[in-house]
Amino acid sequence: MPLEITVNSSENKSIKDLSLSIKSNNGNISALTKTADNAFLTKIAAEDYFFLCAKAKNHNKSELTLYPDQYDCNDTIRVTMELDPTRFRPAAKRSFDNVYFEFDKSNLTTSAKKKVKRLAKYLKKNPDKRVWVAAHTDAFGTNAYNNKLSNERALAVKAYLKIKGVTDEQIIVQSHGENHLVNDCDRPRQCSDSENALNRRAEIIIVNKDEDMAYRSNDYSRNLEQ
Repeated sequence: MPLEITVNSSENKSIKDLSLSIKSNNGNISALTKTADNAFLTKIAAEDYFFLCAKAKNHNKSELTLYPDQYDCNDTIRVTMELDPTRFRPAAKRSFDNVYFEFDKSNLTTSAKKKVKRLAKYLKKNPDKRVWVAAHTDAFGTNAYNNKLSNERALAVKAYLKIKGVTDEQIIVQSHGENHLVNDCDRPRQCSDSENALNRRAEIIIVNKDEDMAYRSNDYSRNLEQ
């Protein structure tokens, strides 16, 4: 039966580099035909249920599960999905390498401690700067679990910075769970471990201390002032 999917921005912003994937519960991937900039057409089998995932540049991904009892098998199925624009975009003054974590871990590795130690040294020499630490996970596990894990990773970086003498007022930490993958590993079992490992990270960005940190008020972000 025909399935039409329309993808919109929740704030009526333009959508660039839009992609959509659809997979059935038995693992079959449906071929999609793009009928407009934000619309797709495919055919699906009755009695299956389907996983849809829409992604676009500068937007958070949107996922939807379509169950048989939600559609009429005798008619064209029409589905609308919405993408929320991403909002955190601080003006970077200097970037340090990402801090990476082991699978399902929040403790700092020896390599990570060396990076954070160099960061602490820089911050102590530059009291007019502060650091934004944004922690992330791969897509294994539930959203709730990954939000908690990224919280723990962000706080681990903050704790080590404080051990090395950095003050609280120089540290802003946020966690984003699996919401901002750096690649297409939203189905992690289809990716290699090295690809998934790129998402187990804390991003480090240096900004001026008096800079307006607009991303701190984002409704999807978690500010951790602990």
